[in-house]
Amino acid sequence: MKFSVIVPNFTGKKEKLSILETCLDSFTKFHKNDPLLKEIIVSDDASPLELRPSIAEIAKKYNARLVQKETNGGYAKNANAGLAAASSDTDVVLMVNNDVVFTGPVLAILAQDFAADPALGIVGALIFYPDGSIQHAGVKRNGFQFSHIGWKKQIENFPELNHPKYMLAVVGAIEAIRKKMLDEIGAFDETLLISREDTQICIRAWLKNWKVLYQPRFQVTHLEGATRGSSLLDKLFRNVQTRKWLMAEFRTEAMFMNWLRTIDLKALDQKIEAANASLNTARAPHHQVYALNRISFRPTQWLRRALAYIKSRLFYWLSKYV
Repeated sequence: MKFSVIVPNFTGKKEKLSILETCLDSFTKFHKNDPLLKEIIVSDDASPLELRPSIAEIAKKYNARLVQKETNGGYAKNANAGLAAASSDTDVVLMVNNDVVFTGPVLAILAQDFAADPALGIVGALIFYPDGSIQHAGVKRNGFQFSHIGWKKQIENFPELNHPKYMLAVVGAIEAIRKKMLDEIGAFDETLLISREDTQICIRAWLKNWKVLYQPRFQVTHLEGATRGSSLLDKLFRNVQTRKWLMAEFRTEAMFMNWLRTIDLKALDQKIEAANASLNTARAPHHQVYALNRISFRPTQWLRRALAYIKSRLFYWLSKYV
């Protein structure tokens, strides 16, 4: 089995060049001369001209092939440019955000999962923030609202998250995707300019009878927001580019909701539960995970959840007019 590692990149300022280098350096540290590694590809989404020589130098330093785009088209188009450049005989593409830091080897873990199940299409990771709290342990759905399981929690308090489980979706900060599945269902939807392309491709996988697995042995750290901003205000005021991305994110959310209305999500939930019933692992049911999360909610967390729900309903309403 061979892996192509694809790193979609955008570097807006000179002082941010270290983000890409840290990502590639951490990966190389654990995978130098790894027989599973076919290639590393950096797909650059039209970073400023004055920074491109430095980006090319970083890619060369880590034996990565650089795909240089001339116009900024958003994550999906940039990721697809990297996919198009991947070798035809690769088996799995590992999509890695440039602000991901590897803390251990991952390719052998992924190879084991993909080899064990020919119907496995996507594998997602247990992702931590730099402070050690969880960013992501799979995606859960409440109506048309999606959120990260385990968000801001400590893994030692939630042992059930240490077991693999089929999920509706996993986050695109890092995800391993079987090339054969992409050949069947297509790459990322380029009409989704910013965000939701990861959730959508997972749902499309399930609709075509491919599985999506959360694998907690597959672990990384994510410097979330290092490129696009980490909060609404940060995205709005950091610079012109992050402001443009924020506006695109709003439009994308409405388009995604519009697409989501065409999907029988309850039937999809049943398919996932059936897959989990056959998964031979000790695990707690989803509702127990949610109950544990609710017990530890602080008032500010309740407020954030309420605002997230209002936001999801607003986008659902706007999607009717997109």
